[in-house]
Amino acid sequence: MPSSDVPRAIRAVVRRGTNASNTNLRHLRLFSSETEAVKPGRTSRDPGGPRRWAAKLQILRPPSRAFAATRILRAKYRELVAPEEWQLDSSQALSSAGTLELSHPKLDRPRVLSRIWLRDACCCERCVDPSSGQKRFATCDIPDNPPIAEARKAADGSLEVTWQNDFFTHDNHISVYPATQVASCLTRRRSTSLQAKPAYRPERRLWDRAAMESLAPFYDYAEFVGGGGDYYAASMTLQTHGLFFIRNVPHDEKAVERIAEQLGIIQHTFYGRTWNVVSKPSAENVAYTSSYLGLHSDLLYMKDPPRIQLLHCLKNSCEGGESLFSDGTRARMQITVGDGDARESLSKGFIQYCYTKSAYPRTRDRHVFPPFTFDVFWSPPFQNPALPHFEGIEDVRVYQGWVRAIRLFRELLEAEEYQYQYKLKEGECAVFNNLRVLHGRREFDTSSGERWLKGTYVDNDSYRHKFLNEILPHVKAELLGGEEPPTIYQQAKEFNRRRLVAKGLPVSEPEGDPVKGESAHAS
Repeated sequence: MPSSDVPRAIRAVVRRGTNASNTNLRHLRLFSSETEAVKPGRTSRDPGGPRRWAAKLQILRPPSRAFAATRILRAKYRELVAPEEWQLDSSQALSSAGTLELSHPKLDRPRVLSRIWLRDACCCERCVDPSSGQKRFATCDIPDNPPIAEARKAADGSLEVTWQNDFFTHDNHISVYPATQVASCLTRRRSTSLQAKPAYRPERRLWDRAAMESLAPFYDYAEFVGGGGDYYAASMTLQTHGLFFIRNVPHDEKAVERIAEQLGIIQHTFYGRTWNVVSKPSAENVAYTSSYLGLHSDLLYMKDPPRIQLLHCLKNSCEGGESLFSDGTRARMQITVGDGDARESLSKGFIQYCYTKSAYPRTRDRHVFPPFTFDVFWSPPFQNPALPHFEGIEDVRVYQGWVRAIRLFRELLEAEEYQYQYKLKEGECAVFNNLRVLHGRREFDTSSGERWLKGTYVDNDSYRHKFLNEILPHVKAELLGGEEPPTIYQQAKEFNRRRLVAKGLPVSEPEGDPVKGESAHAS
């Protein structure tokens, strides 16, 4: 590594939060030998060499011993066996120490809880409104040392605390903390989640053109908005495949809103609650022209791009204008299992997406493969190409590797065998996962007819909540009773094998776990 790159390497260590211990000093010595080769006479003891940077690094960071010990202890507590065997020191609980201590035979010291936190954590109906689920008081309302009249361990393993002359209820208020909550205090693990992740979540199904043509995911409008069988079937298809179509939609500009509201809450953007996709002169968006529009996701320059997109066809009598769709998750997973270098480039390299044709320009830096999800962020029409990337020849090499990776990604999206093409008819609506299924359009001839689509978006949180709480419980029995589908990793390996066979290339298994960092519970 050139000597000029040593400070950059040190900064990278700081950004990753790695402590400047002897391990890093040994790592820096690897740089010193190369530095000496570049500049004879400089040694690792030279004040301008790597040790100087290591010394600076130690000054910038706080001592790491306590942090490391805490991490080790937390890992140990997470493996705690029989958490229900905890004990309470009643005499300490009645003292004025401002804390309450829980002990366990497997822990080398008690777990100390703040009384303020403990009082704040009471979830009874006097403290939390049962209708709205909102707290009736703020943490800052609680006095510094709320007195305890009694504290005991109940037979079911819960903790009962009686607060003497409570500040809020003005009596001896009893708080009950379930055994699961006590266990979470002992293990330092959150006991519950506001949105549970059920074990019967359906597996994503990767697809290509032939698979989508075979699936033919078309559903009836009246059945869907009426909550009939097509509503649940279409919602499941959206979760597993990311794309479906609705037929027999009324010629009504409000119809797309009724469809969207079955899936969640409409996401209002600077385009409005809904918007029209029509060709017009001096268009502020390439979608509002008759030109070819390549595969992309919408609004990636916004902080929270919409999860679900809907396009209702009101008119489509012109020649051309076929809609294009491709499974971005399949392309991502094919790269994940088949090309480690490309996966690395697309997971770490940034694209800046921007929109400048409004009063409030927007920009957002994104990875093509964001971490801990199966989503993809791909929208070439809105890419900012003017950003500087290069400080040296190594940056040029990294950028060229990234370009090779996005070329492979585009091939896996746009090749004929992967891209599904369908010309929407009047009265049809396409519904798709904007962060999984990329969409585009063929060029069309405005002199031969009209093309008018009505669009809207559904936000991620409301869609996910409705799916987990309304759709999944309804189809739970069917999911649990059916055959277990192949995992997303197994599907990707099969797609990759077919591609290699078609190209006459050898098929080999990747080393290690190529899907490390991917989340099976990502939306």
